[in-house]
Amino acid sequence: MDNFLKLLIILWGIFLLFLLYEILDYIKFKFYLKKLQQKPCWCKDELSKIDLYNKLPPHLKEIIEYKIKRFITEKTFIPRYLDLTEEMKIMTAFYACLPTLAYKNFCYPSLKYIYIYPHTIIKKHIEQYNGIIQKEMLISGESVGDSVIIAWDEAKRDIFKYKKRNVIIHEFAHELDFEDGMVDGIPVFAHNDYNHFQKVFNETYEKASKDRIIDDYAYTNYAEFLAVTTEYFFLKPNTLKTHYPELYEEYKKIFKFDPEILNDL
Repeated sequence: MDNFLKLLIILWGIFLLFLLYEILDYIKFKFYLKKLQQKPCWCKDELSKIDLYNKLPPHLKEIIEYKIKRFITEKTFIPRYLDLTEEMKIMTAFYACLPTLAYKNFCYPSLKYIYIYPHTIIKKHIEQYNGIIQKEMLISGESVGDSVIIAWDEAKRDIFKYKKRNVIIHEFAHELDFEDGMVDGIPVFAHNDYNHFQKVFNETYEKASKDRIIDDYAYTNYAEFLAVTTEYFFLKPNTLKTHYPELYEEYKKIFKFDPEILNDL
C-alpha cells in the first residue's frame, strides 16, 4: 500500500508539473500575441499597393496587419533560386490571411514553410496505367499540409489588382482544407455545420460541373472546387453570387465576411 501511495504521489506530481508548464506556456503565448499586436506595422507602404487592402474598412485593416505580422514571424519563408524580398513575404501573408480575417488568432497551425520559386514549377507525376507512366506537370503552386509552394511569376501578376484568379488564395484555401487532416473540400471553418455545408457544396459542384461557368480547373475534384470558388468569393464575388447563390451564402457564413464591403469589382 505504501508503494502504491508513493506511486500515486509521483504521478500527481508529474501531472501538476505538466499542468503548470502548460499554464505558463499559455501565459507566455498570450503575452507574445499582445506584444505583437502592439508592435507597429512595418508593411503599410507595401500593403497600400494592393487594391483589395485599400478597400478594407479601418477595423479590418488593423486585423489583417496584425495577422500579417504574426504570419511572417511564425512561418519560415524559403527562397528557391531567387532572392527573397520583403514584398514577397508581405504579399503572400496578406492573401494567406485574407480568408481568415474573421478568425483573428487563427494562423494556420499546421503550416511551417512557404517555398517561393521564381517561375512555374515542373513536377514529376507518376500514374499506374498498364504499367508505370511518368508525366510532367506545370504548377504555379502547391499545398502539402505543413508546406506551401508559390511560383512568384504567377503570383505577382495577381497581387496588386482584382482578378478572378490568385494562386496565393488558392493554395491557402487548400491549407484550410488540410487543417482537419482530410482533403475533402470542406474547410476547417465549416465544421460547426459540416453536414449542411457539405450538402450545399456537393450540390453546387454537380451543378457547376454542367454549367462550366467558372475556371475549368475547379472541376478537377472537390478540393480544387473549394480553392477556385474561394478565389472567386474574395475576388469576383458577383459571379459566385449570381450563378451559385447558395454556396455564396455558405461562404459568407464560414468566412464571416461580406464581399459587398469591397464594392464588388
